[in-house]
Amino acid sequence: KPQVKETTQSQDNSGDQRQVDLTPKKVTQNQVAETQVVVAQPRTASESKPRVTRSADVVEAKEASNASEIKGTDVTSKVTVEDESKIEAPKGNNVQPHEGQRVVLKYKLKFQDGLKTGDYFDFTLSNNVNTHGVATTRKVPDIKNGSLVMAKGQVLDNGRIRYTFTDYIKDKVNVTANLEINLFIDPKTVQNNGQQTITSKLNGKETSGTMQLTYKDGVKNQYTNVNGSIETFDKEKNKFTHVAYIKPINGNNSDSVTVTGVLTQGSNEYGTQPNVKIYEYVGTEKGLPQSVYANTADSTQLKDVTNQMSDKLKVQNNGSYSLNFDKLDKTYVIHYTGDYLNGTSEVNFRTQLTGYPENRYKTYYYYNNGYTLTWDNGLVLYSNKADGDGKYGPIVDSNNFEFSEDSGNGSISGQYDAKQIIETEENQDNTPLDIDYHTAIDGEGGYVDGYIETIEETDSSAI
Repeated sequence: KPQVKETTQSQDNSGDQRQVDLTPKKVTQNQVAETQVVVAQPRTASESKPRVTRSADVVEAKEASNASEIKGTDVTSKVTVEDESKIEAPKGNNVQPHEGQRVVLKYKLKFQDGLKTGDYFDFTLSNNVNTHGVATTRKVPDIKNGSLVMAKGQVLDNGRIRYTFTDYIKDKVNVTANLEINLFIDPKTVQNNGQQTITSKLNGKETSGTMQLTYKDGVKNQYTNVNGSIETFDKEKNKFTHVAYIKPINGNNSDSVTVTGVLTQGSNEYGTQPNVKIYEYVGTEKGLPQSVYANTADSTQLKDVTNQMSDKLKVQNNGSYSLNFDKLDKTYVIHYTGDYLNGTSEVNFRTQLTGYPENRYKTYYYYNNGYTLTWDNGLVLYSNKADGDGKYGPIVDSNNFEFSEDSGNGSISGQYDAKQIIETEENQDNTPLDIDYHTAIDGEGGYVDGYIETIEETDSSAI
């Protein structure tokens, strides 16, 4: 059984020390890359071969297993939040979530020495933001030094975020971190336009930012308003959900109305029929949330009328639906669940309404006064392998650690050379989602170029 020789040093290094060979060695790219592969790749079934074990083997294996268990401690109290930390909106203090505008938490942190593998620190976000946007994956970006992951991020409950240190934190002193996380406005909590204060608390210190939030109100004419939003997007299952508002406005009703929902890009011709639910709004005069959020479980606000309208609803395997109203004199919410084509680089879901202003006399004027309203919700999937700017703002990817190496005999300052690490494809739910809103009022000026919302799915490295 291998023996581990321990030694003590007069210098206090805030932790147990093992005797190590401190002779400088040349580290090659292949050596580091090989280490990374061993760490990153799990064992396969073919590597596990049955063998006959003796009782001594079992005891030794149990001891080895216990030794491999890393039990870290909460070191939140050892983290100092520097005064430069802040929460800000890259596009200014008037944030428009439907244009992809988000806020960014920028932490500058300092850690006490003595950090060990498995140690962790937590901070808590206010409930008016989240780290995932429309993505179903709940992740936050890791903190890296070059390409080495120094601390892995994790989303816990009630707005808590945890970072757990990896093996690379061993023997590091004078550790500081720059941490930036995209925060998306939560449409469930923040349902209407107004001022919001967003906060993050770490070790008793609150970092905050106050800004005005403004949602888009869709496309409208003097008769009807159509709005929509992608509610969730699941890249693993190739599924998404969508919410559409269909509202008569200004006291005007419409006749012979048809609402369609269709994937104009990313349609799966041989897919399954979407699940379309229709709800009549029965709430107060306050109306539906401006954030285009629908709590379909709340029967005091939304009444499920899908069965009553089943003869007016048609769905297709390619993901489209068509819904007819003899008269549109009430507000409706349409909730859509469908899939898109696997491997597509772009998804666009179009909600379109055609109708005629209410008129008891079907004259020539009536039949030539029809109108069409179109609202597009699109997503562009692309790889976030390099630093760069999104169309409407930078994609944040600048989390990093700085430290000194505690060698027991002085220190060597610097950062790991990222070139020593093999670049890997960043497809672990790091792909940002570029969400594209377009509007069109056919018959009233043609197609109108709309809005682009950039939502980053993080690890959330987005989400």
